[in-house]
Amino acid sequence: MKKIFIFFPLIALFIATSCKCDRKPETKVLTNRIEYDVLVNNDGKMDPVMNNVAEDMRVEFVHFLFAEMKKGKAMNDSGVTIDSSSVLMLMRNLFPDADTTVTDPEIYYKTNTVKINKLRFREKWEYNSENYQIKKTVLAVAPLVELADTLGYAYKAVPLFWIQCDTATNLKEVNVLSSNIISDAVVYNKLDMITCIDSTPAVYFSNLTDPAKTEFFDGLLAAVVDKKLTGYNFFFNPLEDADMRVLKGYSDTLTEFDENNKEVRTIVEHKITAKEFGRIKFAEKWEYSSSPFVFRKTVMAMNPSVFVIDPHYEIVRGFKPLFWTVYDERYLQEMKGKILR
Repeated sequence: MKKIFIFFPLIALFIATSCKCDRKPETKVLTNRIEYDVLVNNDGKMDPVMNNVAEDMRVEFVHFLFAEMKKGKAMNDSGVTIDSSSVLMLMRNLFPDADTTVTDPEIYYKTNTVKINKLRFREKWEYNSENYQIKKTVLAVAPLVELADTLGYAYKAVPLFWIQCDTATNLKEVNVLSSNIISDAVVYNKLDMITCIDSTPAVYFSNLTDPAKTEFFDGLLAAVVDKKLTGYNFFFNPLEDADMRVLKGYSDTLTEFDENNKEVRTIVEHKITAKEFGRIKFAEKWEYSSSPFVFRKTVMAMNPSVFVIDPHYEIVRGFKPLFWTVYDERYLQEMKGKILR
């Protein structure tokens, strides 16, 4: 009986351990709705995988969106169904000097050199609570036109129409739009780059809200710092000690002398927080099905960035990428050591 008494707790321990191992990571909602713009034509100014979809595939996809619009499947920002005449009127208002004899909106943008270099996406984001991989559900896609000043700076961005996506999973035919596109999603819409095109952006435009935003960022940062997740630098090599020191936070001591020549020491803390979390760089595979229209994004790697404030002028100077987390071993080997421009 004594042996049986000892054996039962071992069984219980084994069962408890097994249950824990079999437990699936929790899926958490980062946002139920985010809309953001993605550059899909870099005009050869960057690496072909950076903010770019190959021209033939890009042109074909934009044509598909216009074809869906002509079938009566287009909506405006308010979710109201619109037709070709509504889209044409919008384009004529945006470009009043263009040829008004053209009545087909698709031909109108082509013949009047109106460029569609960006797409606007409406998505739901969820993430794995262990590895922090984001899963995107694309809800709708819009071709986007921008108005720019003489220096080329955009001051207005207008989605021509929205095509809503289906949620079907069993698809007969899938087109690969890009097997590797690296693009940015701004997640803090108080920055000048957002307010210059929309002075009062909606809460869901290029924005994540708290507490979900902070919980995600703090958890991802802690996972890399604690080495539960491997962090990689911009060349997809593992982070070095100096990189980890920055992520963990550190302090500097500044020594100065006052008017009485007495030494004054000031401790300056350098700590990365979610307050500066403003962008995510995604490396993704894009696919779509035309019937039904389903747009899939598979996140192969991602890189959170914090914005950097100029201490003298108190303006945002740019973004500082922190690290890559990679979710596809094949992709890691493909990108390791590459210099992206």
